[in-house]
Amino acid sequence: MRTAEDEGRVEAIRQHGFEVIAGKVNKGWRAVWVGLREILSGGPPLFALRRSHELEEQLARTHAAEPFDVIQIEHFELARYAQLIARSEGDRDETVYSMVLHDVLSEAYRRMAQVERSSLWRIWRRYNAFRLKAAERRFLPEYTVCVTVSENDRAEIVEFVEPEKVHVLPNCVDSRAKTLLEEAESGEPAILFVGLFLHPPNSDGARWMVNDILPQIRRAVPKCSLYLVGDGASSELKELCRQPGVFLTGRVDDVAPYYARCRVSAVSLRAGGGTRLKILEAMAYGRPVVATTIGAEGLPVRNGEHLLLADGTEEFARACVVLLQDCELRSRLRRNARRLVEHGYRWEDCAGKQLHLYGDLVTKRRSSMPEHVR
Repeated sequence: MRTAEDEGRVEAIRQHGFEVIAGKVNKGWRAVWVGLREILSGGPPLFALRRSHELEEQLARTHAAEPFDVIQIEHFELARYAQLIARSEGDRDETVYSMVLHDVLSEAYRRMAQVERSSLWRIWRRYNAFRLKAAERRFLPEYTVCVTVSENDRAEIVEFVEPEKVHVLPNCVDSRAKTLLEEAESGEPAILFVGLFLHPPNSDGARWMVNDILPQIRRAVPKCSLYLVGDGASSELKELCRQPGVFLTGRVDDVAPYYARCRVSAVSLRAGGGTRLKILEAMAYGRPVVATTIGAEGLPVRNGEHLLLADGTEEFARACVVLLQDCELRSRLRRNARRLVEHGYRWEDCAGKQLHLYGDLVTKRRSSMPEHVR
């Protein structure tokens, strides 16, 4: 069954004028069973966990009744949905199938394996990375277009997808709604980490921040507080946050008050891919960022001009201390970062590029269909 929270999200989308078709994904013992079947068939377990037969049937019926011009799939683990719909339509299908990759999933899993503490989980993530890479090579070339959010990710997939089918459309923020904040309201030094903690790179980054980086920061700034804002924290992370000056908020309706409260935004990621929306969001709000090289990957940022880059526990802690204590540096970074967002990462610019891309592809797709099919 879908939870009340799921239903609330569906209703929120409907209020914007969209028709929503929702299906139940596999959970519990059924998820284990279908995951094992996927493994035995040579596929990535994630495919099975995200599969909903109910949703497949509803999408196929809807598409058959009134074919879509464009079907956009978000995230690679849903790749099979487009294939199933396309198969049902056969040669009659004029639809443009678009895969939007927020990261290259096989590379994200490979990196997570490198920082995984448990030997069993490390083996599991390496296995997933191997299976996902094979699936990417199989499924991505079948799409009309693949959209990545960075040139780095594009370079990963043009090895097996025709380069002209791969387009880069970066993550963006609504810079008009996210107004530039003044200096942090709180007199106490505070650091913010924003993320969905169900996402392994975020949970790893948060643990690293609480366990290792924060104690180093407090040697220089004893009263430093840390706010972890986001849903999906594990029991382990919740337990780590039961200490003075560390606040785990869970899901919040508005992150702006937390940006207003904190002097620095930390992106302590050691794995993952794509580009970090949390960096663009912090920049839009005018909160100076400390990020790892992986955390800032894919963004045209320069160390010391738009943010501070730091890898390793001591280096990351030192960068946070510098920003907490240097008001002039914070001011310079926030101005430069906000300017970067306004000149390359606004919603209206990126949405326009995507609509133009789809319009061209729909026109080409229709003109290439045989006369009897049009």
